[in-house]
Amino acid sequence: MKIRPAKKIIFWFLLYLILCLLIVLLLSAAWSLNKNAEGSGNITYVEKVQASIDDGPWQEVALPHRFKELSPRTLVRIKANIIPKSNDSIYLKTVYAPAKFF
Repeated sequence: MKIRPAKKIIFWFLLYLILCLLIVLLLSAAWSLNKNAEGSGNITYVEKVQASIDDGPWQEVALPHRFKELSPRTLVRIKANIIPKSNDSIYLKTVYAPAKFF
């Protein structure tokens, strides 16, 4: 069974298009990773924050901190004074709790 020349052309064109798109995606991913790595030289860790459990009094807490013996769905509020510079990013890592940023 012979393959028609038109089908061959379409096959090679689609293969070429897919390879070009893959190369563009890889280059943009590498550029993005390199751009992010350049700005990560000055990392500031937030070590002391204020915490309130179920709208109780605010208390100073050192991070990382584990709140023990809390019932499920207990409201824990954390506040910190963070003054970002131009083009700074904030990375928030919570381990076993959902978080909302305000």
